[in-house]
Amino acid sequence: MYNKVAKPIYNNVVKPVYNKVIKPVVKWGYSNIVKPVYNKVIKPVAKWEYNNIVKPVYNKVIKPVVKWGYNNTVKPVYNKVIKPVAKWGYNNVVKPFVEPIYNKVIKPASNWISDKYNKAKNWFKKWF
Repeated sequence: MYNKVAKPIYNNVVKPVYNKVIKPVVKWGYSNIVKPVYNKVIKPVAKWEYNNIVKPVYNKVIKPVVKWGYNNTVKPVYNKVIKPVAKWGYNNVVKPFVEPIYNKVIKPASNWISDKYNKAKNWFKKWF
């Protein structure tokens, strides 16, 4: 069905109309309407808005508000609540649990692997 009906319609009607009419019209419209309007209207207006509205509002309003919010809310909460709790948790929960495992298992295993690696590396250096 496709080869007998749809394919000839596509090859003899759709494809030629697209290539000879639609494609050139779209190309002309882009080159003569869209691109000039963008370059002569939209781009300069956007640049002006950025330099005269967005940038000043950011520098005079948003930036100081964010800085004030950070210095007066986030930083004090971190320094007076989160940091001491995390330090206590590390010293009284994590360290006593992890330190013996690290000293008795991880560190010796890491040293053993490092030693074997260095011996192999030196052997290869010696012979190759």
